[in-house]
Amino acid sequence: MSGLCLTGVLLANAISGEPNDRSSTDSRVLARTGPQTITDADIDFLLARFSKTDHDDQLQIQVPRPLSSATQATAIELLALQRQALATLIRQQQAASTAEIDNVIRARAPPDQSDWSLAQIIESYSNQFRIEPEKVRDSIDFKISWTRYLEHHLTEENLRKHFDTQHRRFDGTRFNIDLLTITVPVGESLVRSQARQRLEELRSQLSTTQVNWEQLDKRDGDQADLSVSRQRWVRGTGDLVPRLITPLLEMDIDQLSQPIHTATGVHLVHLIDVEVGSYVLSDVRGDVRTHMLLYLLEHLAKQSAEEWPLLLCPD
Repeated sequence: MSGLCLTGVLLANAISGEPNDRSSTDSRVLARTGPQTITDADIDFLLARFSKTDHDDQLQIQVPRPLSSATQATAIELLALQRQALATLIRQQQAASTAEIDNVIRARAPPDQSDWSLAQIIESYSNQFRIEPEKVRDSIDFKISWTRYLEHHLTEENLRKHFDTQHRRFDGTRFNIDLLTITVPVGESLVRSQARQRLEELRSQLSTTQVNWEQLDKRDGDQADLSVSRQRWVRGTGDLVPRLITPLLEMDIDQLSQPIHTATGVHLVHLIDVEVGSYVLSDVRGDVRTHMLLYLLEHLAKQSAEEWPLLLCPD
């Protein structure tokens, strides 16, 4: 499965209903991963925010209105994961060869570019999608090497192990939770570290005192940006981002999680109750496969995250 297909799976809910008309041709630098920037155009390319014209087979770029902040943050994080994963595959000598990448580029070129040089084809593609030539090659490199990696790791045996080791994520189990969130920008930053510290302090208070949870939603002062979702029932898949579900799989009733980082913020989860599910692997194979794709991507990315950190660029 390509990075673009993986995006469609992971962001399907987030991007539904997003507009596709352009208000600007500018491509802002939003973040950095290692030496590379992440721009509006990179996100448009990742989410396939373009369409075919009626009069020919060429893709016509449509500049979209701004994405929602949550969708943009998730897309930025996914781009960072893909780049970090590719860096790991390159270091492990599992990436595509130059010849393989060149062959794909030539195979994708339209008929009227059949006599063009490779550099001309890449430049045309780069101009069309407003991304740098090296990112064109990297996107193809990732697709080839990621597909090859999945052939070895996304096996039926590993799907079964993935289901067995965290069955409560997939078997229809429901969790009744309180969710405390401080919304912060994606990427490593001082404000994210400060949000984590605030939630650690709040967790300590909640763990040692009888706090009226209803009062947490009546915030002022330095707690004004804290949002509270009370007694919400969620499933192991589909209702929350996977990282918020992960601690619930091991928590006891009335336990509080440690601060959890997602693309959109830092969170505390309080487990109130559990309703055990009964699905088997054959019932939820698609959910298991989708989560395993993300699991494998994050596994590769983690190995290069220190060298390729995701850093948000100031406006």
